[in-house]
Amino acid sequence: GLTTIIDVHEIPGYCRWSCSPKELYLWDKDAGANARGLLINTWRQLAQAFSGYPDTRVIHEPLNEPEPWFTSVDQSGNPPVVPYLDREDQSVLWYELQDRILQEIRTYDPRKIVMVQPVESWRATFPVNWAVSAAIRTDGRVWGTVHFYHPHDFTHQSSSYQTYPGTFDADIGATEWWDKSRLVRVLD
Repeated sequence: GLTTIIDVHEIPGYCRWSCSPKELYLWDKDAGANARGLLINTWRQLAQAFSGYPDTRVIHEPLNEPEPWFTSVDQSGNPPVVPYLDREDQSVLWYELQDRILQEIRTYDPRKIVMVQPVESWRATFPVNWAVSAAIRTDGRVWGTVHFYHPHDFTHQSSSYQTYPGTFDADIGATEWWDKSRLVRVLD
């Protein structure tokens, strides 16, 4: 059967694309408390709503591609807004928030898989920093996940004539050969 991943992409106080600074409060240590509370409450409601579904059919993912220090560019494509906290503080903030969300999910839905991501995992170079909390490390029903988009031209199917394995534009503008052995080296 089909398994569904329930995730949050955006909430009031957090958006990823074409955001204004007022939409980035989730990562502000003080002003973001309301946005973080909203995210926790959203997961309380989602966990309650899906608790009756089989554990093999629903997976929870608290926040898709969390990226506290590079949250967005504005609609004209300008550089990202200045971060509210430094990277270490934002990472700690995210892991604390993941713990609180996990606690809410486990209150109503103790058996479902919960997928978690380290901060900025979708754009990261490997290996990713998996400095997650003790609560997440000790919960046997938590999976770690990253979104791997290298080479970008292939993973996003930017052109119709490219085939895999093959030569793709790299993120730095160079052309590189990508095949299974390259993927294994990058992910290892």
